[in-house]
Amino acid sequence: MRARRRSVHGAVLALLLATVVAGCDSGDQPTDTPPPSSASSSPSPTIDPRAAPAVAAYEAYTRSSSNAARRPLPHGSQYPPAADFEKYSFDPARARYLAYVSALAESGVTFRGTPPSPRVRVISVEPDAKPYPVVTLTDCRTPAPDWRGYRDDKPLPVASASVPPPYLITAKVIFYKRHWGVQSTSTDTSKTCTA
Repeated sequence: MRARRRSVHGAVLALLLATVVAGCDSGDQPTDTPPPSSASSSPSPTIDPRAAPAVAAYEAYTRSSSNAARRPLPHGSQYPPAADFEKYSFDPARARYLAYVSALAESGVTFRGTPPSPRVRVISVEPDAKPYPVVTLTDCRTPAPDWRGYRDDKPLPVASASVPPPYLITAKVIFYKRHWGVQSTSTDTSKTCTA
């Protein structure tokens, strides 16, 4: 019975993870336009300065998401600042990741190790897009072989995949409510990406 329950929890976690990485557009309406950015705020000399604040928000989202997975909290809890992924995201991305970490907490799963680091490329910058400014980027994260889930201090089995990670993530980052945040992500698991 216990093995069956763990199997069901594993299936639920896999389904939620797949849902987290799939994105779609939201109906949120803009409240303002982004402030102009300067080249000095760019996280990398190769990043378009107009996209720098969106890239910084995406990178903060990935860091805080990993921190939340290290100590997932039950639904309705408030994450500490270092794990506050909600600050850097909007629905549907926010709701999907919140459901994912809530399921981790319910299943007693925590993540350990070194999480993958983002390797970002800007695909497009649309400061005049309606209903909100949007930056589209891709991320081929660094491999992270020791980043994995644990339950009862035992590592969870790594799901087998026909193609090894890392996988290319495409993200839309929008400017809404006076700040940039991740609105949606999708992951191409059909091939391994290279930076």
